[in-house]
Amino acid sequence: MSRRAIESSSSSSSSSDDDDDDDDYLTHNKAIPREALVRQKLLENFYGKTPEQVWTPDDDDDDEEEDSDDDDDDDDDHDASSPNDLDAPTFDARQYTEQLIQTEPIQRLLEEEEQLALQVRTLDSTMQTMVYENYSRFIDATDAIRSIGVHVTANEPALQQLSCAVHQLDKQSKALEDTLGPLRDQVAEKIRVRRLLTRLDTLLKLPATLQHYVDEGQYQTATKSYTSAAPILAKHSPGFESLQKIETECQAILQTLRRAVQNKLRHWSGQELPEEEEVPSPPQSMMEIYECIGTMQLLLQEASVLEHQEETFSELESTACAASLRLLDRILDTHLIDVQERKFTLAESSSSAASLIATDYLNALLEASTLFKTQFTTSSPQHLVEFISEAFSSFLVHTKGILLEEQPNEANDEATQLVAEATTLLVQSVQDVADALQNIGIRSEWTAPFLGQATQLTESLTRRRVDQKFQALQISMVEDCWFPLGQRLADTALIPLVESTLADCLQLVDDTIRSCCNGSESPPDLKKALIYSVRKFCYWWANALEQMAGGESTRLDRLVEASLDTDDKTMNAFLTFVDEEDDQRIDNHASWQKLCDMVQALTLKEDGDTPIQLVLAVAMMCLQAESSVANSLEESIVTHLSGGKKLNKSRIMTGDMLGQDVQKRFQLARSTVFVLYASRRGSEMAHLLCQDVTQTIGRPKESTRQALAIAKQACQELNDMLQGAYKARDIPELESTSSRSSISPMARKKGLHLDIERMFQEKVAVFPHTSTLLDVNDVLFLVFKIALREWLEHIRLSIFSAKARSQVAMDAMLLKHLLPLYLNESQATAAGNIIEDCKLAAGDRMDGAAAAESDNEDIIIDAVRSCLNDTEWTSDFVLK
Repeated sequence: MSRRAIESSSSSSSSSDDDDDDDDYLTHNKAIPREALVRQKLLENFYGKTPEQVWTPDDDDDDEEEDSDDDDDDDDDHDASSPNDLDAPTFDARQYTEQLIQTEPIQRLLEEEEQLALQVRTLDSTMQTMVYENYSRFIDATDAIRSIGVHVTANEPALQQLSCAVHQLDKQSKALEDTLGPLRDQVAEKIRVRRLLTRLDTLLKLPATLQHYVDEGQYQTATKSYTSAAPILAKHSPGFESLQKIETECQAILQTLRRAVQNKLRHWSGQELPEEEEVPSPPQSMMEIYECIGTMQLLLQEASVLEHQEETFSELESTACAASLRLLDRILDTHLIDVQERKFTLAESSSSAASLIATDYLNALLEASTLFKTQFTTSSPQHLVEFISEAFSSFLVHTKGILLEEQPNEANDEATQLVAEATTLLVQSVQDVADALQNIGIRSEWTAPFLGQATQLTESLTRRRVDQKFQALQISMVEDCWFPLGQRLADTALIPLVESTLADCLQLVDDTIRSCCNGSESPPDLKKALIYSVRKFCYWWANALEQMAGGESTRLDRLVEASLDTDDKTMNAFLTFVDEEDDQRIDNHASWQKLCDMVQALTLKEDGDTPIQLVLAVAMMCLQAESSVANSLEESIVTHLSGGKKLNKSRIMTGDMLGQDVQKRFQLARSTVFVLYASRRGSEMAHLLCQDVTQTIGRPKESTRQALAIAKQACQELNDMLQGAYKARDIPELESTSSRSSISPMARKKGLHLDIERMFQEKVAVFPHTSTLLDVNDVLFLVFKIALREWLEHIRLSIFSAKARSQVAMDAMLLKHLLPLYLNESQATAAGNIIEDCKLAAGDRMDGAAAAESDNEDIIIDAVRSCLNDTEWTSDFVLK
């Protein structure tokens, strides 16, 4: 069967093929999965019929067979001539059709027919496309040939003219070649001769050239010029007298140059010169120094015989570093002179932070380091590192001196900001130099200490600047707050006056903190300096309050007061953290002495004692400062460091800045002032109790009643200040003689009985530990102990008669009976023991004649009871 017959048969059966497919789909053909058939129909509707086969379960096997067939394609070439191959020339259509009919089912035949029809249509379409494309290309080629012919015809005259011009040019070129050819060799020879003459002229002028370079300071250029010409002179000078003369002159110039360079380097590095040598002028730049160093290197390298060459180069490195250091010192001296001159000129207002930092010095240091690394490329970095370290130390010492001279002149915030900006510029400049040194090959571990030293200097200067502010604050607080307090005590209520004074003090401290924080940017160590200075100021504040209350004037850098449970490990619990090795700390001894004199002038009366109202005011100030100063100052520090923004108090009052030291220091000051107050009141009571101690009047003395009135006054003052709920008490009933006889110490105990009683009697300490928290009862107890102890000592120094002893017993009974009005039970018992000691001491101090007489206790009790029953007599000391 022919291909056309196959095509006609396939076209006639296409419709039946479609019908069969549709029937298979409608009848749910079991041979084809329904889902695969649905997908196939959808694809055919969208893309059209394809020659691909419908999937069958045998497809996988077919694929495997096809893979195996592909592997055998290279070996089986007989398929190309098979009569069943459609593309083979020997294809037999009839045989192929009969074979399919005999071997394949109807479905396979229909599929094959469909594939053949599709392939035929594809081939027809492809051939039609190829025909169209080839025809289009043929037309384009025809047009191109026609266009080429037209252009060739049009360009024939131009091509003819160009050909004539080329022939003419060729003729002229040949004529020139024939004419100038012989002269070319002559020109080349003349150029060679000219070059030799130029070199000869250079040799003839070499002495003048070398001298010119030397005069201009271009020593290395002069040395290189000589070294380049030396081989020529050495080769040709034996045959020419002029060259010998030139060589001699050049060597003389080089010897003079070498001696001059050596003298310069020796002088610049600080070495002594021979007396006959002229002292050279100092160098003007690092380039001048290393010009000489480079010249010496060239001379050493060109030396024919040189012993110990390595040691010589090492000495040259040391000389370069020494000369550079001396030049850097001159730069520092010049900068110091400029700074000092600026202080005495009108340009002081236009000074800037950059004028205080010798940045030219750092630039020169970097230049010297770079030139050293360039000049000595193969040397060890030991000399360079030592040079940089020494130069940087000199720079820091110089900068510290400049800034220390500027700080005493900080009269306003502008000067403070100037120094703050200078310290910031210092750290930034050192950082830049350290980075640049790393770029030229200096390792980071060698440059890291430089930045640390600069930062440490900045921190020290910042602490000093802050200390100066707080030193001035000390005088301001005394003049503006404490003097008005002492002057207004008599005219103003105590509590409002103390509260306003404390508020003024805190405002002054807040203003000082704000002035320390003012500036374009705060250094990172400002917070640490503020915390240190504020803590130190609070310690001074507490100490000054103690002095105002009548305490001793002390200037302690650290407190050595030990708490009750102190051991050796916690002895320094109240250290003020003063760094004794820091030489930047301000020695404020003169300021402290001035403040002491001012406080003494404020507090002392004509009799030399501090007014009791001032003592109470100081105690109240210590009490309020204990609870408010630390938190207020922490809030001020955080607020001003953050640029004046008010922060949440819960985020501020953490106690991490000032800690408990400030609170404990004011607590210690409060206890000390209470002790001073108790000493004053106790001394007043003792003075009254000791008046005419041997006098007898037959009833409690008036001075005893006045002493109890002082106790009442002290109780009221302390209760008002501490805002305690001290309740008034009624005078207890005085016991009869019979009920008191069993416990009355009036019965004279003798011998072993008395010794045993005194052994087990409670030992009463007069002054408590100053860190003990004191309330109203504690202070009153201290008042009574001081008064009674002094009364006891006065009794031991007196001689008593029987009546005088009875008078002492009468006063003692009154005092002991009224102790519960002021003290609690345990305190009253302890004070009563002291009173009993007073009575016993009075009995021990009786003269011989009166010692045998005994007191009539009934008379004593009746006298005391009569006074207690007199309300007018008791109104002065009974609390209401």
